[in-house]
Amino acid sequence: MERMYFKHEEHLINNVLFTYIIGVALFGWLAVMIFLNGGIRECIFPLSGLCAVITKLGEKKLGRATKYVYACIPPVIGAITNAVCSTPDSESYVSITHYYFVATLLLIPYYNARLLRMNALVTILSNAILLIIFPTGFLKLHPLIGWIYNGFFYIILYVACNFISKHSIFLFRVIEQEARSVKSFENQLEVMRESQDKFHALRHDMKHHLQGIYAMAQKEENQDVLNYLEQMQNSLVNPKEYVKTGNQKMDAIINYSLSKAERFNIKVEQHLKVSRKIALEAYELNIILGNLLENAIEAANDSCEKYIHLHILENKGMLIIDIKNSYSGKLVTYGERLLSTKQGANHGYGLANVRKIVESHHGTLHISYDEKEFHVEVTLYL
Repeated sequence: MERMYFKHEEHLINNVLFTYIIGVALFGWLAVMIFLNGGIRECIFPLSGLCAVITKLGEKKLGRATKYVYACIPPVIGAITNAVCSTPDSESYVSITHYYFVATLLLIPYYNARLLRMNALVTILSNAILLIIFPTGFLKLHPLIGWIYNGFFYIILYVACNFISKHSIFLFRVIEQEARSVKSFENQLEVMRESQDKFHALRHDMKHHLQGIYAMAQKEENQDVLNYLEQMQNSLVNPKEYVKTGNQKMDAIINYSLSKAERFNIKVEQHLKVSRKIALEAYELNIILGNLLENAIEAANDSCEKYIHLHILENKGMLIIDIKNSYSGKLVTYGERLLSTKQGANHGYGLANVRKIVESHHGTLHISYDEKEFHVEVTLYL
């Protein structure tokens, strides 16, 4: 669901960038031609619109690289326009630097630091290199000190955009954690309410049940008595209550996650041995268990075998969480560092958040995997 959401949002922002590039290319060119004595050289700038159209037509083939292409069009074509179009007899595109600034601002909703970094690098390098090679056009538009000032201002803009993007991601994650926590406890309350209803129903009919059992016992129908008692016991079983450790915080998170796994037809094997009270805040437990189980469910759902093995043990001041799950064999890495098993936007933050909580408790997070199985083991010292 999360990946579908970000895929939709990315497509929407791609359309915004496409519209922006096309609009500026068309109306900017017309303004220069009509009001600023534009000539044949000024026809270079509308190439940005042509590049946007070609990118739009190739979006399916480009896939997730589309946004990088859109991000490169304004600075590259803009720099070429500066080098070629600003002549002594024409003011040309006097607001071209604003074109760069707005294009960078429009990248913020991608919430992608790598994209912003690449856009800033391309913008600075393309303009700096062409300024050295073709200084006349650039210096006609602004004096050298003006370009230095613009460069300094652009760097400040990039830093601000990067900060806003990263801080927004952090806030989204906090909201997501809170929402998952609320859903977990809502689910647990529903489970408890249903279990309570079943118990009240059994207690209401207890007199009739005892009469039936007494009658069968008098006739020495022992097997019938056992069958009847088994039916009574089964009537108290709540199918939504997958685990019942006595620890309400853990039960809420696991029951909610396992109900999600069941909807995806994922086989779950679980073994839990914990006390009623764990010296771990509900918020921290939700970050660790919630993220690890969510990752395991999403990864298992994308695999062929679809299984999760969950083992949690509390012993002598230690809490050990061991999760194994099937996955597709594809991983997202950054250098030698593993980010996620998820192939999509906004990945890697779940494991990073888990790692922070684990380290705050002087614990360990161990990750291993082969072609088919992903394994996470967390040890916390409580």
